[in-house]
Amino acid sequence: LIRVEGLLLPSVGGTLCYPKFTRNYHSHAGMTVIPHLPLCLAVDFNPENGAWIVGQRVGGVFRILAEICLEKSHILAMTTAFRNLFPAHGAELFIYGDSTGRKLETQTGLSSYHLIAQYMVGYPVPITHKIPGANPGERDRIDAVNLHLAPPSGEKKIEIDPSCVELIKDLEGTKYNGKGKIDKRGGRRSDAADALGYWICYEAPSHAALVQKPTIRSIGSPSYF
Repeated sequence: LIRVEGLLLPSVGGTLCYPKFTRNYHSHAGMTVIPHLPLCLAVDFNPENGAWIVGQRVGGVFRILAEICLEKSHILAMTTAFRNLFPAHGAELFIYGDSTGRKLETQTGLSSYHLIAQYMVGYPVPITHKIPGANPGERDRIDAVNLHLAPPSGEKKIEIDPSCVELIKDLEGTKYNGKGKIDKRGGRRSDAADALGYWICYEAPSHAALVQKPTIRSIGSPSYF
């Protein structure tokens, strides 16, 4: 137990991060891509066992249609997998994700988003990067997902294709550690849920202050390209 302002509260350690998620309610089979709406790719960066999610926002509902999960999740492999799943689309592609991916690597002079842009050359639709200038706080990101899992209006705001097994595992099993942070021990990294959080926080943040953060809508090529 911990004491806050004289009140005893249960320890946060072991508490589910996404208690509002219910598999039978939020899982929805049979969704298809709507050609005239933007396709949304949400990414988190990990050299191994990473997860990206692909979906669309339809009338305020975040629909997750597919996930990309690879044991060796370097950017070329993940981008290639995305292009194999979605070789073309009828509208724009929006890319969301971790703002730390904007950092230039010392060896290559490229950021993770530069690499995605490089490997997406020739993709037959316009691509817009919707990357925040700074990441939302971890709790803000989790709160935003929970708010859409169970909004006050009672409407369904998140629908997930049953094939997105890693995302469903993340939402069902991700917990806080004793310090109130996401517990990433035991091989669970919560990448798919993190990617969903970046997407939701950009388009529908749970706190108004997040809307005011500077954003990057395009990734320019390095000068030597």
